[in-house]
Amino acid sequence: MRYLLVFALLIILAGTTVAADLGSSQQTVKSNDHVLHNMSFDREGGNTIAEAVVIDDLPFFDTGATCDNTNDYDEVCPYSESLSPDVVYAYTATIDFYIAVNLCESLYDTKTYIYDDSMNLIACNDDADCGFSGYQSELEAVWLESGVTYYLVVDGYGSDCGEYELYVDFWNGGHYCEVECDGMVEGEPPLVSDYVDDYNGGCNSPLEDAWQIVAADENGEVDFCGVSGWYQFGYNDYRDTDWLIGTVGTSGIVEITVDAEKDFWFVILEDTDCDDIQIVLDLEIDQCEPDAITYEGTPGEPIYMIALPPEWQDPEEWNYALRITGLEPGPVASEAASFGAVKALYR
Repeated sequence: MRYLLVFALLIILAGTTVAADLGSSQQTVKSNDHVLHNMSFDREGGNTIAEAVVIDDLPFFDTGATCDNTNDYDEVCPYSESLSPDVVYAYTATIDFYIAVNLCESLYDTKTYIYDDSMNLIACNDDADCGFSGYQSELEAVWLESGVTYYLVVDGYGSDCGEYELYVDFWNGGHYCEVECDGMVEGEPPLVSDYVDDYNGGCNSPLEDAWQIVAADENGEVDFCGVSGWYQFGYNDYRDTDWLIGTVGTSGIVEITVDAEKDFWFVILEDTDCDDIQIVLDLEIDQCEPDAITYEGTPGEPIYMIALPPEWQDPEEWNYALRITGLEPGPVASEAASFGAVKALYR
């Protein structure tokens, strides 16, 4: 049995070595080497929640600087003990909807988080892998309820401060799709903190070759209803990678339509060799915009698939759906299985 999580896999595609990350873990240990200590002395946001600058309407844009403010607030996402000065904005929602908060054009290592009017934390981000250093902050799909006043804090990592650019808007143009699926349920446990992915984690699982069987009906079709996302284990961020296996039907043509509530990546592999992962086909889709991919294989042979987020984000779960046609009908299975057990089904 292996107890090794795959952090990054070099994949050979069409004869060219490509750096493609199918791993589940992202290191989030940070040093203070990048801290700018940008000593600007303007102030746009309020110094405290009591002095919060009111956001009247969306979209909202503002610029400012934090170095002449005080350190009043801090949240862990995932770094603690921030001494950075912070500023506060207030917004009262008039309808139920999702918003996005963007600090990517800021000139220092930002952190941002949102409280409701009872001071409950509802969202937090330190590094969104955006901006000039990758250490700027961004929030997506933050749910606001009508009539509630929310407080948005612009903060920093460590003791960093400086100039910021804040953009707040409806998320995804004010619309948020809900992927509906009626079929085979993935069945993976919730992605809670310190989750150990021993369910359909494939090469990223602590179990050896844990793949999930996707079995078609008598027409060679299956609707696979999955849940994906990100979670935290200690100080590291992890994404859920679902490794699936089916059998090519008599036509040799398998078509997969992918839909997801977040940006999504669907990959078809050559085999199950975790030491030499090779991508045959892949498809990236934008959130709420389904697309399809066609695989030409040999009837009766396995098709190896991975469904995963393409980027690292804050801990969150969301739904995706795969509509697969052209598979060989097989036994219905909804639980993860070892590759040895999968092979035994098709001997």
